[in-house]
Amino acid sequence: MNPLLQTGFQPKTEFTLDDNLLKINILESNNGKKSYISVEDDVISKSGRGVSEFLYDYSITKHVGGNFTLDFEVNDDVVADFVYDKVNETYEIHLEKGDSETKYFSRVLSLPESEVLKIHFINHKFDSKPNEIQASSGKPRVVIHG
Repeated sequence: MNPLLQTGFQPKTEFTLDDNLLKINILESNNGKKSYISVEDDVISKSGRGVSEFLYDYSITKHVGGNFTLDFEVNDDVVADFVYDKVNETYEIHLEKGDSETKYFSRVLSLPESEVLKIHFINHKFDSKPNEIQASSGKPRVVIHG
């Protein structure tokens, strides 16, 4: 038998989709703990892979100890750089065109003191002139609270 069913754990989930923001509220009935996950993206209603011009797919797994694992795959010829913004307590993954030895990345992320995990994928697009940034998009953005 499923151990979650044996302990009486019956989470209640509520989903809302508003334009480009998906929010999932979770209430654990055995302890009343509330948490939520929100994902903001330009293609939130799109099913399947191919999240952005640079990002192909991603997933986030929560571990018992409170850490999370971020696994993601980028498209061909994309470089990923990891930055932690201490001021905003945000994990940033900067993506841009370039030569990379791998398309698959995995990072263990710690929950900050605020107990809000923020992950932003930042897509850097370059203009036709070398080294001139045309635009940067900070999506998808994932926020996990609780």
